[in-house]
Amino acid sequence: MHVEDVADALYTLSIKGKNGDSYNIGSSKIYKINTIIKILRKNYKKKIVVNINKKLFREFDEKFISSDNKKILKLGWKPKKNIKNIINDMIEFYK
Repeated sequence: MHVEDVADALYTLSIKGKNGDSYNIGSSKIYKINTIIKILRKNYKKKIVVNINKKLFREFDEKFISSDNKKILKLGWKPKKNIKNIINDMIEFYK
Protein backbone atom coordinates (compact mmCIF):
# COMPACT_ATOMS: atom_id res chain seq x y z
CA MET A 1 0.00 0.00 0.00
CA HIS A 2 1.11 3.50 -0.75
CA VAL A 3 1.16 5.87 2.21
CA GLU A 4 -1.11 8.29 0.31
CA ASP A 5 -3.73 5.55 -0.10
CA VAL A 6 -3.52 4.71 3.60
CA ALA A 7 -3.93 8.37 4.55
CA ASP A 8 -6.91 8.66 2.19
CA ALA A 9 -8.45 5.51 3.70
CA LEU A 10 -8.06 6.88 7.23
CA TYR A 11 -9.68 10.14 6.15
CA THR A 12 -12.58 8.24 4.56
CA LEU A 13 -13.02 6.22 7.76
CA SER A 14 -13.00 9.37 9.89
CA ILE A 15 -15.95 10.68 7.88
CA LYS A 16 -17.90 7.59 6.84
CA GLY A 17 -16.70 4.77 9.09
CA LYS A 18 -18.93 3.38 11.83
CA ASN A 19 -17.53 3.98 15.30
CA GLY A 20 -16.32 0.71 16.85
CA ASP A 21 -16.18 -1.20 13.55
CA SER A 22 -12.95 -2.54 12.13
CA TYR A 23 -11.89 -2.05 8.52
CA ASN A 24 -9.10 -3.59 6.47
CA ILE A 25 -7.05 -1.06 4.54
CA GLY A 26 -5.41 -2.82 1.63
CA SER A 27 -5.44 -3.23 -2.11
CA SER A 28 -6.48 -6.91 -2.05
CA LYS A 29 -3.86 -7.46 -4.77
CA ILE A 30 -1.21 -10.15 -4.47
CA TYR A 31 2.23 -9.66 -6.00
CA LYS A 32 4.96 -12.23 -6.42
CA ILE A 33 8.40 -11.19 -5.18
CA ASN A 34 9.70 -11.83 -8.71
CA THR A 35 7.31 -9.18 -10.06
CA ILE A 36 8.60 -6.62 -7.57
CA ILE A 37 12.23 -7.52 -8.37
CA LYS A 38 11.57 -7.15 -12.12
CA ILE A 39 10.10 -3.67 -11.59
CA LEU A 40 13.03 -2.70 -9.38
CA ARG A 41 15.58 -3.95 -11.89
CA LYS A 42 13.90 -2.07 -14.71
CA ASN A 43 13.39 1.23 -12.90
CA TYR A 44 16.34 1.34 -10.52
CA LYS A 45 18.86 0.33 -13.19
CA LYS A 46 21.03 -1.48 -10.65
CA LYS A 47 22.05 -5.09 -10.51
CA ILE A 48 19.94 -6.91 -7.94
CA VAL A 49 21.17 -10.28 -6.76
CA VAL A 50 18.65 -12.54 -5.07
CA ASN A 51 19.94 -15.20 -2.71
CA ILE A 52 17.44 -17.84 -1.66
CA ASN A 53 18.17 -19.88 1.43
CA LYS A 54 15.61 -22.70 1.49
CA LYS A 55 16.62 -23.52 5.07
CA LEU A 56 14.86 -20.32 6.13
CA PHE A 57 11.53 -21.41 4.62
CA ARG A 58 9.02 -22.68 7.17
CA GLU A 59 6.12 -25.02 6.43
CA PHE A 60 3.69 -22.91 8.41
CA ASP A 61 4.54 -19.60 6.69
CA GLU A 62 1.72 -18.02 4.75
CA LYS A 63 2.05 -18.57 1.01
CA PHE A 64 0.34 -15.24 0.39
CA ILE A 65 -1.40 -12.53 2.38
CA SER A 66 -4.19 -10.35 1.06
CA SER A 67 -6.61 -8.00 2.75
CA ASP A 68 -10.37 -8.26 2.46
CA ASN A 69 -11.15 -4.61 1.77
CA LYS A 70 -14.80 -5.04 0.72
CA LYS A 71 -16.08 -3.19 3.78
CA ILE A 72 -14.05 -0.01 3.19
CA LEU A 73 -14.73 -0.14 -0.56
CA LYS A 74 -18.44 0.18 0.27
CA LEU A 75 -17.62 3.54 1.88
CA GLY A 76 -16.32 4.83 -1.46
CA TRP A 77 -12.59 4.42 -0.83
CA LYS A 78 -10.29 2.60 -3.19
CA PRO A 79 -6.51 2.61 -3.60
CA LYS A 80 -5.25 4.88 -6.37
CA LYS A 81 -1.61 3.76 -6.52
CA ASN A 82 -0.46 0.49 -8.04
CA ILE A 83 2.72 -1.47 -7.34
CA LYS A 84 4.66 0.40 -10.04
CA ASN A 85 3.68 3.78 -8.54
CA ILE A 86 4.72 2.59 -5.08
CA ILE A 87 8.12 1.34 -6.24
CA ASN A 88 8.78 4.45 -8.36
CA ASP A 89 7.90 6.77 -5.46
CA MET A 90 10.13 4.73 -3.14
CA ILE A 91 13.05 4.97 -5.57
CA GLU A 92 12.56 8.74 -5.98
CA PHE A 93 12.40 9.20 -2.21
CA TYR A 94 15.69 7.42 -1.64
CA LYS A 95 17.52 9.20 -4.49
